[in-house]
Amino acid sequence: MVGLTLGVMVLAGVLAAYIFFCRTGVAIAQYYEMEDESRTTMQVFGQDVRQAKAINWGSVNSMTLTLPDNSTVIYAYDAGTNFFKRTKATSVVILASGIDSFAFKAYSALNLNVSNGPAEISLASVADSVAARNAANTNTSMVRIQIVLRRNASSQVYSTAQAITAAYALRNKIGI
Repeated sequence: MVGLTLGVMVLAGVLAAYIFFCRTGVAIAQYYEMEDESRTTMQVFGQDVRQAKAINWGSVNSMTLTLPDNSTVIYAYDAGTNFFKRTKATSVVILASGIDSFAFKAYSALNLNVSNGPAEISLASVADSVAARNAANTNTSMVRIQIVLRRNASSQVYSTAQAITAAYALRNKIGI
């Protein structure tokens, strides 16, 4: 009886350690996936923004970039699916999924204040007003995105990572 009790206790300890290591492995895999996804997203987004010669804000969650070859690239966050997508011609690529929160930030280098840096442009009224959209389109010289990614595996392990980009300058934008 004593041997059986000790055996059950040892087995319970081994099982608890196994579950702990499995959960840790799942969490590490999720962090790796999120880091890889955010790195790829930032690289692709940054490359397009730096090349863009024009920007058109469709809403707080979407923007269209005009590239030097006059092709357009649309970046959009879909709150229903929690996807951040890149669309060029008929090709749609999901750059990030499982997004907990997302925000585009636009900045203007016009009348640059050296002590405070570029002024942030409010995108809140862009979808509501043609004048606000035109002003944002004209004045935007830098863009950044803020993304918080979250993963939930079947083991109820939640992993969260935040990816904040640097402000990318529209180097080829006409009229800056």
